[in-house]
Amino acid sequence: FTGNSVKSQNASFFVPLDTNGIFHWYDTVCVTPVTIGITHYGGDSTTSYTVSPIPYNPYPYTGTNFTWTSTWNDDEYTNCVPIGFTFCFYSVSYTNIVSSSNNFLAFQCALAGMYASWPNYPIPTYTNLVTTGTDRAAICCPWQDLYPIANNATQFTCIKYQVLGVAPFRRWVCSWIDVDFYSCTAIHTKCQVVLHEGENAIDMFIHDKPVCNNWNGGKAT
Repeated sequence: FTGNSVKSQNASFFVPLDTNGIFHWYDTVCVTPVTIGITHYGGDSTTSYTVSPIPYNPYPYTGTNFTWTSTWNDDEYTNCVPIGFTFCFYSVSYTNIVSSSNNFLAFQCALAGMYASWPNYPIPTYTNLVTTGTDRAAICCPWQDLYPIANNATQFTCIKYQVLGVAPFRRWVCSWIDVDFYSCTAIHTKCQVVLHEGENAIDMFIHDKPVCNNWNGGKAT
């Protein structure tokens, strides 16, 4: 599919934060309440999320390049980078994050430079995600077997991150930019994940998500 986006968020309290009338959800489990027209005290936990469609309006597909431990950046986690603010995910606060060449994010710096699984497993029912090189605290956009090295000259520049805005409404943005599929290097994916400070919401913008039927049954998680 092309030009789709979704938003994952915790439940029950929301306020409109932008001129497009998109409702963002506000959480105070991991952060101090802030004033945005009104002040909300208390709040719901980030133990569960709802998913709803939003307009396809990504941030620029640019930013700082992640770095890689090896010169063979396939099935590998990037270096660990600061988010720039505290982000609460399933009621745990994180300040650092790693990307995977296989289109997902994780919050454990210990994974930097390690193997990142390409087979897809059901989440969260599969019990051995850690032993297969996948952190259970993961954000998938979606999780699929990509092959950055096939991009040749751009293989180390096709996954980028950036921090936008000012506190307390900063956004950490990760972009996968025209990354080829393993075994289907004639097709590629382009997508973006956005983490929102304070409200702990997650936006996903998927520009291109073709299916590689030649490998792994075309599966993605």
